[in-house]
Amino acid sequence: MNSKSKITDSYINLVLQNKSANVTVKDICEAAGVSRKTFYNYFSDSHQIIEHLFCDKIEKTIADCLKYKLTTEKFLLNVYYSFAEDKDFFTIAIKENGQNSLLDIMIDRTSFIFNNLFKDVIADKAKLDFLSYKFAVEQTMLVKKWLCEGMQQSPEFLLEISLASYREFEIYHETIMKKKHL
Repeated sequence: MNSKSKITDSYINLVLQNKSANVTVKDICEAAGVSRKTFYNYFSDSHQIIEHLFCDKIEKTIADCLKYKLTTEKFLLNVYYSFAEDKDFFTIAIKENGQNSLLDIMIDRTSFIFNNLFKDVIADKAKLDFLSYKFAVEQTMLVKKWLCEGMQQSPEFLLEISLASYREFEIYHETIMKKKHL
């Protein structure tokens, strides 16, 4: 096992053990049996490990889905299952707040992915940026809720919620408005 793998594995184990993503570089180095210099050869801080793990696990799944040209449903389901595979880690990491948190990383990285995915079909740069951000925030917040609630629902349930159309919300809104006027 190389030093980078030792560092990431030690970080994951410390997060799971401490039930917190706030782990010091010193603790990671001690657990991995590496020097601080070795740590800084790979990561600038412990938050960068979270980004590395997100990219390694979730973005790799996204890349595979694109490579095999999966439908939207299969694409999203594969991503949700990737989170489920590392449920314990992601459930703890998503609860941490602040700059460079998993939440921030998910929004930034997912927005970047959507931006690259749609750049050939949405010519208006401002529209592309806003739509990419909107899609990223929607998916990130949905996954955050799912993780924070212990992933009690299945990935299939999350897919159903994700694919619910805005038209459904319009129907609900119209129904509520009709009831209020009765």
